[in-house]
Amino acid sequence: MYLTTPEGSNTQRLTKHLKFQIVNKGTGKCLEWNGVNKKITQEKCKAKPDQWWENMTAKLCNYGSSRSDWCLGDDGKEEPVYGRHLADAPQLFFSSLQNHAQTTLGTLHCGYFKVVSGKVMCGKRILINHGHSYSPAMMWVIKY
Repeated sequence: MYLTTPEGSNTQRLTKHLKFQIVNKGTGKCLEWNGVNKKITQEKCKAKPDQWWENMTAKLCNYGSSRSDWCLGDDGKEEPVYGRHLADAPQLFFSSLQNHAQTTLGTLHCGYFKVVSGKVMCGKRILINHGHSYSPAMMWVIKY
């Protein structure tokens, strides 16, 4: 099975699971799984299972967990992002999960995922350039 890019010119081979890292554009650090009902943190990017994610029907779940059933979740507006079981995790919004895509992430319930004072939080968006663009603190880069 092949995935065709929007331009239609490039294809990449799909495997059973595509794993990727989610890197904050502002800090250059990766989202890291720390356990169910524990805060998601950002750490120096390394090739370790706790930093690999996959798309499970618009839920981003930790690739290293058994059956990939531990996912990104929220605890309300202006609250930390938490690890949640697949059944309890909300669907997320994002614009692309292509390699090197720059995207916002978030849920309808809490808002946008962002980094505030070194912590991964969910809440209102952060705009810069007189409100014309998103802050790097709330932009995420997908890396395969």
